[in-house]
Amino acid sequence: EQGAAPSRAIVGVAVTEKPTGSLNLGGSFSSSEGAALQISIAERNFLGRGQTVNLAFTGSSQYSNVDFTFLEPAMFDRDLLAGVQVFYRDRNYNETAYKTRNIGFVPRIGFPVSENGRLTLRYTIGQDDIFDVKDDTSLIIRDEQGKQIVSALGATYVYDRRNSPVDPTAGFILTLSQELAGLGGDARYSKTSGVARAYTSFFDEDLLLSATFEGGALFTDGQSRVTDRYITGGDSFRGFARNGVGPRDFCRVGDCVDPSQADVKVDDPLGGQYLSVLRLDASFPLGPLEEYGIFGGVFSDIGSLWGLDNVNGSMGKVDADFYLRATAGVSLFVETPFAPLRFNLSRALRKEDHDETENFRFSVATRF
Repeated sequence: EQGAAPSRAIVGVAVTEKPTGSLNLGGSFSSSEGAALQISIAERNFLGRGQTVNLAFTGSSQYSNVDFTFLEPAMFDRDLLAGVQVFYRDRNYNETAYKTRNIGFVPRIGFPVSENGRLTLRYTIGQDDIFDVKDDTSLIIRDEQGKQIVSALGATYVYDRRNSPVDPTAGFILTLSQELAGLGGDARYSKTSGVARAYTSFFDEDLLLSATFEGGALFTDGQSRVTDRYITGGDSFRGFARNGVGPRDFCRVGDCVDPSQADVKVDDPLGGQYLSVLRLDASFPLGPLEEYGIFGGVFSDIGSLWGLDNVNGSMGKVDADFYLRATAGVSLFVETPFAPLRFNLSRALRKEDHDETENFRFSVATRF
């Protein structure tokens, strides 16, 4: 179209906005946790303001999670992320003789502190509940049962030097987290956690190596609860079942010290106040099977979970000292049109008597 002068033109541009809403349905299956369903609804341009609203549900026969999240990615037109999260968690694991429920509200802000570093500050107000405690529940957890209000300040620092956030083959990422509970409420603790993960590759990225170190420490003013302490096992310490490592209250029928438990067997994982785990992985193509999306891997996990402020359990004194565990195994990865599959075959090289091992683990996850 001719403009105001012969040398000018009016250009019309038609812009078609891509859909900003999404509905995701997913499922997963693992040999130890069974089938799970995931449903999420998200809008990435809420009311045309570039804000994100997300409602997500995940659930199985052993747990259910509901999360609502609102995010403003550029508060005050700056690189300042602000948001709130409301969550609900319900746990009824097969390996425990009690149930837990957590509800909470978490406002947060996040901002860059360097080219590769980002800091997120948060405040959590919520309620933890340990309930439906059965006769064969550890005396330690019996003492911890009931509702507790948690009011905590937290900070998480992430330093990311990976070459890709999705499929990294080089670089590292460091995550440090600190939480202080005691600004009102019932809980009084300091919880420090960290994860460092490094990647490298050889032979045109056919051989991928990674190492992950995870550690944490919980310090309390009073008695900690199982909902506060660390747990490990399953995918976080391969070769052991979920909740299969660390302090455990165990006594056979007739051996428990409390008369009310004379006719029951107690076998409860208690978690630990200190965590240290190193995970080593290598993955590689399996010759001509690579064409069919089949890869192999080897792994080894080394670490421990230890420490309790109350050791007076159903068995008497619970041993919560540091004991090193170690496992090794092989993996098979299969990429299918339906979903990626992973098979782990592992063996505990070093364990304690009442640890729960897991020699085989199978998992699949997909969206549809």
